[in-house]
Amino acid sequence: MNIRIECYLAILKRYKEKYPDAHFEVVTRTAKSKLAPSKELLIHAKSIKMTFERYRILYLLEILDNIDALMRIEELREIAKEKIVFLICYEKNHSKCHRSILKDVIKNPKKYRNGIVFSCFKCQYKLEMDNDDYFCPSCKKLFCFNCIDEHGCNVEITPNKYIHQKWKVNQIK
Repeated sequence: MNIRIECYLAILKRYKEKYPDAHFEVVTRTAKSKLAPSKELLIHAKSIKMTFERYRILYLLEILDNIDALMRIEELREIAKEKIVFLICYEKNHSKCHRSILKDVIKNPKKYRNGIVFSCFKCQYKLEMDNDDYFCPSCKKLFCFNCIDEHGCNVEITPNKYIHQKWKVNQIK
């Protein structure tokens, strides 16, 4: 599977000439891509200068909860078995772009198939969402969703059944 992310819109023409048989997937809102980050996420990310880890979490929550996005990811996975797939957007620095996150999701379906859940940094219990906050029943810490990475939380990929069960606790070991 060959997914590449170093190409961006400003140099797309050169890449199309160099790789005429490749598939070029523009993942922007202007291209009406289901894999583009929402306008709200981009505005929020720029307005508060959020960390890339927080951006990654919010972007994953958007695409992993969107059936159209998941279907397109599966289609790209199939295309990538036959030819090079370039993920394209405006951002020059692909290491801090949703393309790097998307590449990981496409290349590692088992890792992301089940959604994401946060784990307490201190005791490693899985945190469950209650309104806009996460609570760890073990160490009695409350984590604000908007600054969860600043509170020392890790992100772990776990089955979706944990996401929607309020206060469900399972120890990570």
